[in-house]
Amino acid sequence: MELHVSKSVVDRVRSRMHLEAQKSLGGCPRKLSPQDQRTLIQKVTSGAADTATKLKETLDMDMCIQIIRGTLTKEWLKSTP
Repeated sequence: MELHVSKSVVDRVRSRMHLEAQKSLGGCPRKLSPQDQRTLIQKVTSGAADTATKLKETLDMDMCIQIIRGTLTKEWLKSTP
């Protein structure tokens, strides 16, 4: 059964009734938590590990090296393979 009501009418009725549904942000969850990201950055800046491969071995993380490299790149740090 279709009501043939426009989207704007539905939005207006929802706003009047204060029906605020949680909208999905989409996508998949992050592989690294903010705490994991801070740990990676701390290890690189302290000199404990200088490559993404060493970081993965040092922290025993079960993820792709490219994810670690991407995190370091976002933080303006360089990591070699």
